[in-house]
Amino acid sequence: MLRLRRSSSVGQEFMETDLLKASMVRRITSAKLRFWCLEHLVDSAELVMSELVANEFRHGSGKEVTVRLWRSGAGIGLAVTGQGMCRARLRVADPWEESGRGLLLVEAVTDAWGTTPDRNGVWCLLGTAGEPPAPDG
Repeated sequence: MLRLRRSSSVGQEFMETDLLKASMVRRITSAKLRFWCLEHLVDSAELVMSELVANEFRHGSGKEVTVRLWRSGAGIGLAVTGQGMCRARLRVADPWEESGRGLLLVEAVTDAWGTTPDRNGVWCLLGTAGEPPAPDG
């Protein structure tokens, strides 16, 4: 589990240092997957982690973001949670919008995804052929 603190004040535009945290999470995710000999999942996991961490810093209202990564059968599970995160939902972005497509990417590259029971986070499974997510712990 990794806990990240927001650099910007809640409600302000997020700062460059918050964006760098998504980069750090990608590097940690890549290293962990390579350690587990799951190199084939690195690109998808990095994409999903980047999207979910960036979403939390953009749309969440809490000061802290928690990132979890775990083995799940032949694949992995991951979760990004925050205090006061808006409920994640798929939407169709208009062609001229610069954002609004992230969860479509998450849905495209994961075996399964959803929101945590408290609705303050998103979990995903990759390379698991649809196994249920690990319980919170």
